[in-house]
Amino acid sequence: MNWRINTLAGALLMAAGMVVPAQAATVVIDSSTRNGSFETGDTSDWSLINMFGGDDSTATVISDGTAPDGDYHLELYKLGGNAPTIQIYHHNIAFDPSNGDEFTLSFDAAMAEVGYDRIRAELKANGTNQIIQMVPGWAALDTEWANYSGSGTIDNIELVTSLEVKIVVESNSPTSSDVGYTSYLDNLVVTQTPEPATLGLLGLGALLTFGRRANRR
Repeated sequence: MNWRINTLAGALLMAAGMVVPAQAATVVIDSSTRNGSFETGDTSDWSLINMFGGDDSTATVISDGTAPDGDYHLELYKLGGNAPTIQIYHHNIAFDPSNGDEFTLSFDAAMAEVGYDRIRAELKANGTNQIIQMVPGWAALDTEWANYSGSGTIDNIELVTSLEVKIVVESNSPTSSDVGYTSYLDNLVVTQTPEPATLGLLGLGALLTFGRRANRR
């Protein structure tokens, strides 16, 4: 009789694991949170610093009908120097550590003309100084909008005080220093994902069920 009860309990746990939905990802940055899509019409919540090798680099929010989504996107202009670079930041991003330690970052980017523009992105955990290369190395840009994304896990998340996103755009071109380069950015989204709870229920249910079946024999 006991084996029947335990088998039934295991089956119920397995069923519970199948029907209990995983907790949805939490949005940290998107179009309505910290101006991820520049729909405010300006660079609110963004910082533009560390413009290497350029004499007249700028970041301007524009609306010209070419944004992949919404009305606005960011235009990054780099002039002169050796491999002129723009770094744009989101600083001191608040988050809830209890929502999970898995993070995903994505954005859309393009360049104005065929050239040598490339891009990378990273997520920094303030408090532990861990840096996750979300778009590692250098990803080449194209004249057509494309989506770039990556994910990673923050260690010791209970020690992290805030987050920081850095996106770096570089024009690695051999042409003369008086040439300007234009790139575009839009739709930055950062989400935080909890560990799935259903797998543990399924594993426990299976263990009870098949363990009791083995004892029967």
